[in-house]
Amino acid sequence: MRHLKAELKEALLDKLRPGAEERRRTQSVAERAVEAARRRAEELSVDVEVSLQGSIAKDTWISGDKDVDVFIRLPLSLGRRGLEEVGMKIARGAAAALGEFIEGYAEHPYVQAFVEGYRIDLVPCFKLERVEEEATAVDRTPFHTEYVKSRLTDELRDEARLLKGFTKGIGVYGAEIRVQGFSGYLCELLTLHYGGFEGVLEAASRWRPWRVFIDPARHYSDPAEAAKLFSQPLVVIDPVDAKRNVAAALSAQRMAEFTAASRLFLKRPSELFFYPPPPREVGDLASSLKQRGTHLVAFKVPIARVAPDVLWGQLYKSMEGLESLLHEHGFEVLDRSAWSDEGAVAVITFELASLELAQLARREGPPLDVEEHLHSFLRKHLGRDLKGPRLEGWRWVSFAPRRFTNAATLLRDGWHRARLGSLIHEGAERGLEVLVDGEVSRLASALEGYRKHLAEVLDGRPPWLRAFEEAFRGGIAEKRES
Repeated sequence: MRHLKAELKEALLDKLRPGAEERRRTQSVAERAVEAARRRAEELSVDVEVSLQGSIAKDTWISGDKDVDVFIRLPLSLGRRGLEEVGMKIARGAAAALGEFIEGYAEHPYVQAFVEGYRIDLVPCFKLERVEEEATAVDRTPFHTEYVKSRLTDELRDEARLLKGFTKGIGVYGAEIRVQGFSGYLCELLTLHYGGFEGVLEAASRWRPWRVFIDPARHYSDPAEAAKLFSQPLVVIDPVDAKRNVAAALSAQRMAEFTAASRLFLKRPSELFFYPPPPREVGDLASSLKQRGTHLVAFKVPIARVAPDVLWGQLYKSMEGLESLLHEHGFEVLDRSAWSDEGAVAVITFELASLELAQLARREGPPLDVEEHLHSFLRKHLGRDLKGPRLEGWRWVSFAPRRFTNAATLLRDGWHRARLGSLIHEGAERGLEVLVDGEVSRLASALEGYRKHLAEVLDGRPPWLRAFEEAFRGGIAEKRES
């Protein structure tokens, strides 16, 4: 059963397909990057193969994409140390010739250059004749490119663009730590496996985590055999490497969101899923918080510019650490979020049921019959607490005074007690700001990216649900008019 009308499909592809001028500009930037790497390799007298990889090489990229992948393939004989030393010299030299750059590390080190709004990944890797057992993800990439290019028709390239556009629109595109969603390669494999965009959505609407096994190259005759090797919610075996799950980065949360969005799109196909309506306007934040009966606390730190995966891994770790700190001291966290401009500042925001707690905190002590703990309990609380201690049934109870009764004070003075990523810890030592309610509003006014993020957080509806709601209302309005 097909749900997507031809006119809607064509209207979407008109927006998703890169135009002639965009293709020319992107190709020009890509060629400059490839040539810069080749020149640097020649200067160092290193025999390398420099090539364009990723969605641009496969012609599955969508309009607006600014990511260019350039791979520097070196002989396997160099070994790991040689790869890192020589490969990174070439990548750094090429990036310096292009402009500003940073270094990152995945399975191999790489360099990220920034040119005319494009992000160029210069990735040293081994040149393999076949995918060997010790190959890493980056070494496999050229094989991925060849696999997809040899199987995609022009029609299927457009189907892959539709799937990528859909996953971007609903907020689940990207295998990086910040998103934990669908990589471009995964989208391409799903398109091939299910025969197109709608085929993927129809299948996904029936998905259940830890029950979906896709093996495009039929590496395994028995899915139960593969189930012993992979523990992720969705398993898509890499056609070029039987030991790798292409969907390994996909979280159960993103898989659930994709399944829900697929069901809703099939019920009400709309361009809105690709280009969702904005979140509800917050208006006056103070009035909004008063209506909700909640408070916002923002933990803002300066950061050094590092690879995004490093930053977001540490941001999420720090967010969980600070949330645990708040819970440990009795504060009810209703929601939490992390945001960064990935260059200078990071903000972790909490929506709390209350900023203030009572001075007294009720704590359960040892049972009456655990005598070895009784004396230490009484020494700690008897004559020191503002109330109690006392027995409640067969257990001692204390009413000890809290050290922190204000959430902002806890984060400002007690943050070092939380488990933070080193980057966030260093930022807190250099220039921590803890902002509350109206101060958070002023921060949002000063930082446009954070303002948009905060609007999403306060709205609470994911983009695909906003899309469905508006599409559904539009359908009702059309029926009334007819």
